[in-house]
Amino acid sequence: QLYNKRHYKEQLKELQNDCTIGVIYFDIDNLKRMNDTFGHEKGDAVILKAAEFIRRYLTEQASGFRIGGDEFVMLIRDCTEEKVQELVSTMRGDEKGNLSDVTAEFYCRLAIGGAFRKTAETLEETIKRADDEMYKNKHSVRKA
Repeated sequence: QLYNKRHYKEQLKELQNDCTIGVIYFDIDNLKRMNDTFGHEKGDAVILKAAEFIRRYLTEQASGFRIGGDEFVMLIRDCTEEKVQELVSTMRGDEKGNLSDVTAEFYCRLAIGGAFRKTAETLEETIKRADDEMYKNKHSVRKA
């Protein structure tokens, strides 16, 4: 199950002092273009596909949240840096992260970035690093 932004904020408060947290940040690339080009019904279908994709990776330790129109976050408790890197790599390689048909102009996909909480780092700083990694992933694919 994916939770909403309210649950996400509650979870952040709960995990504030937890040092073994991994964060994976997701963004649906080109969702606005999909909505503008083909309508919100097609855009909604892309959001549902993104949610399905993320749900497949949820575990007892990993909770998923939709925090914005095209943004999702996964918080992983009792995690290691290696686990975060492995999960990000697996998800990036999963073709189901491509959320729409590829057209000549564009297609929707999940840009994915992850980070493991460093010693003396706030959870917000970890989330920011995961978000930064997601943007690097987003732009590396756009250039390709």
